[in-house]
Amino acid sequence: MALHGNHVAISTQKMVIEQLKKKRTADFNAEWKDLSKKITDFSPFEQFFKNESKNRYNNVYLRDETRVTLKTGEYIHASYIQSTPEGQKLIAAQAPLQTTTEEFWQMALQQKCQKIIMLCRVVEDGKIKSQQYWPKAAGETLYFEKIDVQNINVLQKIYKIGGKREVIKETKIFITDSKTKEFLHSLIHVQYENWQDFSIPAVTNPIIDLYHSHFRTNKSGSMIVHCSAGIGRTGCFVGAFFAYELFSSSQLTSVKNQMSTAKVIKKRIAAVSKLREQRVQAVQTASQYVFLHILFIDLIQPNIEEDLSQLKERFMTIAKRAAEVEKKRRQQKS
Repeated sequence: MALHGNHVAISTQKMVIEQLKKKRTADFNAEWKDLSKKITDFSPFEQFFKNESKNRYNNVYLRDETRVTLKTGEYIHASYIQSTPEGQKLIAAQAPLQTTTEEFWQMALQQKCQKIIMLCRVVEDGKIKSQQYWPKAAGETLYFEKIDVQNINVLQKIYKIGGKREVIKETKIFITDSKTKEFLHSLIHVQYENWQDFSIPAVTNPIIDLYHSHFRTNKSGSMIVHCSAGIGRTGCFVGAFFAYELFSSSQLTSVKNQMSTAKVIKKRIAAVSKLREQRVQAVQTASQYVFLHILFIDLIQPNIEEDLSQLKERFMTIAKRAAEVEKKRRQQKS
């Protein structure tokens, strides 16, 4: 079933695929080098430096212009991402710290958030990646100064892929006033645990399902997406769909407005650049940048009458090789 069959020129989508077929490792490396230029101007990050204790990492910057501001005046490491043509309002955020958990929930309440998508575990390889900021068990409640956060129920979607078991957990959350016990808001907390930090998943099925089940269906209110730092896995996830939406705009509905190959390349790269203008350092590694393209292929596949599995496999090989190189570099630094 075509996702945007009435809105996207199919010939333009085919042009995108033909352009992607020509890509090799050197092409990805050149694009990534251009995208990942070293930050030299730190003036747009004033509030980041003023609130060091509330930043999970001291080298993951937050742009003042796009940061989420709370009515309480409290600082939170979260960025607005431009709404897509579908109407979604996105916020990319770092995982809550123990000292910022209530602010995180205040943000969800203030923004009338309908979904929170969490792309990490609380602990990975013995390192804390997120505060356990939501109640895990059905019926459990976390109590804060101004609000209470209650777990109503938990559903699990199980994927059996290549002998492995992957799970997406969906938790229904109620937020109430801590003093009056008045109901304030409800949302769905979605957690995908099988995406390790600085790495890429072995398969795309659960992530694409996240898009179909939650990203595309979130027509009202906002959505928060976070991993640990809120730039790597979060940037890759949001970036793939951000790029897809750019190729699904009304400008591509007629033959007259179809793009040249050069413009296709520029628009694809521009999707990540535009994302980084809003969430600094979004898409953290070269392997994630390649994996973003794999997700993009999965999204565009329903409109293309062609088997793209070999293209995906080739890109996955490139991504895995890049991930291995990145892993060795991290080990050498540690």
